Amino acid sequence: MTLDKNATLAPQFLGIGAQRAATTWLYQVLRHHPDVFVSEKKEVHYFDENYDRGPDWYLDHFSKAPPDRLRGEITPNYLDCPAAASRIAHDLPNVKLFAVLREPISRAKSSYELLRHRFPGKSFAEACQPGGYLVDLGLYAKHLKRFYQLFDAAQIHIILYDDLQAAPETVLIGLYDFLGISHQPQPEMVNQGTNSVLFPRTQRLIQAIGLGGAVELAKRGGLGDAIRYFGRQTKRWQRSGGSDAPQLHTLFADDIGELERLIDKDLSRWRR
Repeated sequence: MTLDKNATLAPQFLGIGAQRAATTWLYQVLRHHPDVFVSEKKEVHYFDENYDRGPDWYLDHFSKAPPDRLRGEITPNYLDCPAAASRIAHDLPNVKLFAVLREPISRAKSSYELLRHRFPGKSFAEACQPGGYLVDLGLYAKHLKRFYQLFDAAQIHIILYDDLQAAPETVLIGLYDFLGISHQPQPEMVNQGTNSVLFPRTQRLIQAIGLGGAVELAKRGGLGDAIRYFGRQTKRWQRSGGSDAPQLHTLFADDIGELERLIDKDLSRWRR
């Protein structure tokens, strides 16, 4: 029996990737949307690491969801796990999937900074070996093909990290439409003090996601922490996003070309 036969508990959407591409930020945004219930723990890792725990263990993560909420979870590792795609297709054939894709060299750079202890004595360029961990995670076409072979294309929504940086409110509305949840009403203008605390563009973002009544909560933590973190990381990643290893472009060139055809998006900016 597939998981979605249990319509009262089974998740209706999954965020499947990619790592180091603002999925934590999106989790916080969806967590505060009144039409959505996401698992208390962001990364459940059921379809990649915990599948042997069984469906009851997995469904328990959604047991507190009100009946009128859209249920889901985000585990970025699902994207690059070969077994995850087939398990999801078997257990949740009607689920909606979304992925955020980030220019692969800057994504690898971010992972390298986070996991530098795994690469003792190696520079970023030295750590990026063909077939290695840092490179493989950025071969999006290779991994997404598994999902497009198993799901209808209408069930898959692709977000580009570049677009999320440039116009987060537009990206969120696109995601809301894909998930079939409401666009939140525009709140009153937030005060200048709040604007100075939160990530730049927060005023437009809050307008898009309808958190005007939760400004103080955002300032104390939760979404506010995620927004501030996203802002800090964005500036740091823009300064360091792979510029020290331009030769790495050759590792991703073929996959980028294939990805363009797969998702029908122009990725010429990634080649620069």
